[in-house]
Amino acid sequence: MKIGVIHANPSAAAPLEDAFRQIDPSAKIVNFINPEMLRLVDEAGGVTDQALRLFVRTVFDAADAGVDGIIIGCSVFCAYVEQVKPFLSVPIIPVDGPALEIAAKRGGKVGILATTAASAPACRKKLDKIAQEQGIHLEYEDGICTEALDALRRGDGAEHDRLLAAEGKRLASLGCTTLFLSQITMARAKAAMGPLAEMTLTTPEEGAKAILILIRRSQSKSFVEAR
Repeated sequence: MKIGVIHANPSAAAPLEDAFRQIDPSAKIVNFINPEMLRLVDEAGGVTDQALRLFVRTVFDAADAGVDGIIIGCSVFCAYVEQVKPFLSVPIIPVDGPALEIAAKRGGKVGILATTAASAPACRKKLDKIAQEQGIHLEYEDGICTEALDALRRGDGAEHDRLLAAEGKRLASLGCTTLFLSQITMARAKAAMGPLAEMTLTTPEEGAKAILILIRRSQSKSFVEAR
């Protein structure tokens, strides 16, 4: 099984690779990393036609490479999965989609952890959309911990994880029944959550599980049709 992962940020590749290693070591991960996509977005302050064309070309490059499924690992472009899906013969999902669906279906109060100020509101907006479509009531508590990102950039992963675990504990004390690690690079902190790990969702872990299920279903369907 070969899975293509589209990245605009090279640092996001390792967490997804780790997730696949833990769930299905036999899966072959092929990263399609194009930082130019993110540069264009940063310069313009949003997704331009040029950035979107580059994104679509990168997705088609993955499809032409013979992958069995595709994950969009850059949150900026996750919103465009539905637009490219009709042009592909393999499953494609946004990396955060499965975890968002699980969090919404659990209901109650969701604690959204983030290491950048923009990530929590963006995550909440996506959760609100799913909840509204499915008639689910959600409440939120944000845990924005920019110090954790600073630690990660210094190469101090242990401090990054400790800070997020402490913030997760605080959110749980406020009545949160689900903790959502909103960025791919935060996934490593789940191991430091202790008893709270069971209520903690990460986008790489749930995304990897979901694409593997979709690929197996697709291959099974193709096998039946071939007979």
